[in-house]
Amino acid sequence: MGLPVTVYRWDDVGAPQLTTPKPSEIINILQKCLVDGYGSKASLGWTKEFEDVASQKVAYRNSPTEGSGGYFQMWSHDGSNSANTLMRLTSAVSMSGLDTFFNKSYNTGIHAYNSSFNRWVVIGTSRAFYLILSTNGVMGGNNALYDNVAYVGDFDPFIPNDINTFITIGNTSVNGDFTGTSMTSWSSCFHTAFRLTSPSSSPSNNLLKLAGAEGSATMVDYGILVINNVFYTNPTQGVSGVNLGVYYPVLIAASNIYPSGNYTSPDGASYRQSQNYPLYRGKLAGMNCSMSPRCENLPWPVIQTDFGVDHWVMRSTGSVQGVVVNMVTWHE
Repeated sequence: MGLPVTVYRWDDVGAPQLTTPKPSEIINILQKCLVDGYGSKASLGWTKEFEDVASQKVAYRNSPTEGSGGYFQMWSHDGSNSANTLMRLTSAVSMSGLDTFFNKSYNTGIHAYNSSFNRWVVIGTSRAFYLILSTNGVMGGNNALYDNVAYVGDFDPFIPNDINTFITIGNTSVNGDFTGTSMTSWSSCFHTAFRLTSPSSSPSNNLLKLAGAEGSATMVDYGILVINNVFYTNPTQGVSGVNLGVYYPVLIAASNIYPSGNYTSPDGASYRQSQNYPLYRGKLAGMNCSMSPRCENLPWPVIQTDFGVDHWVMRSTGSVQGVVVNMVTWHE
């Protein structure tokens, strides 16, 4: 059985708000959605482990019973609570305090970079969530940046009992740590990966560092991969056309490791056969790419129902929207 999904929105009764927006407001949104709840909505059941209010820095942990018990830290990049400040994120298997990590991954970011980012959405479970910082408007538009998005929590592993599944993904245009202080370009955001990813068999960006599924300490670079090319051709219909409800998962795959090559993993086995560092480690929870993408500029947000299941349609920087997030159940 999967875990139920809760959708939190800026327009819920009693929801916290983005005004300026400032780091303290973004942290407050996470606090309400992950830990406290608000209005009639219960929290996702995460815990706050550490916090430094003065420097706008906080660390949370997902459920150790329904999830891996992994940690992530979010902080103001310059320690201030100034308007439109970039927030950094990172994940780790465990933490003993702020800035003290065990098996830490790369730093990424999320950025409400001007006052128009006054809307937000959290879609998640006790194991993982998507944070969307957004603006009003339509679903898409070339070279227009509407959403900043981050994924935090456990991916769904392909190896049973994988003990290193907790990740953060924000900026998808970097190799390793994101060190910039701004994400004002559409090319630096999570969702652009689904518009630009080619149907090659290996991610080209090192977005994550993961230790072995069975506990080996050596960390290996992974990225995200969508094995299809539906985003290279706009639908022939002027609007959404026929939606088939057929989806591709978003894979967690070893970076720059190709199935056709003879690459050896740290445990001495081929990545193609390794049970500790598999070539395809798992998939993002709840997110899929449609075989029949939409082509329209409807007012945001759009919720698409496929076979009785509601999906949140993610914005695109172009005219095609093909990435959706299941709003009902994850982690089957």
